[in-house]
Amino acid sequence: MVEVKTVQCLFFSPTGNTKKTVEAIAKGIGLPEANSIYLKRPKQRDLWSGSYEGDLLLIGVPVYGSSYPSLMLPLL
Repeated sequence: MVEVKTVQCLFFSPTGNTKKTVEAIAKGIGLPEANSIYLKRPKQRDLWSGSYEGDLLLIGVPVYGSSYPSLMLPLL
């Protein structure tokens, strides 16, 4: 069995609610948090390589009318 030692958050949160939710879940897990990847800004989205640091990756994306923002598809 793999031991999970850290958690990293990856999220797109135009209004801030998704960010708060993902960070609350990470805090509730009780593991040290690696760097968060905040995909709101285009420059940050372009710099993300698709890899992450940490053992557990939490992904948060808002849903609008049963769909998520289309700009997230290439990133995920």
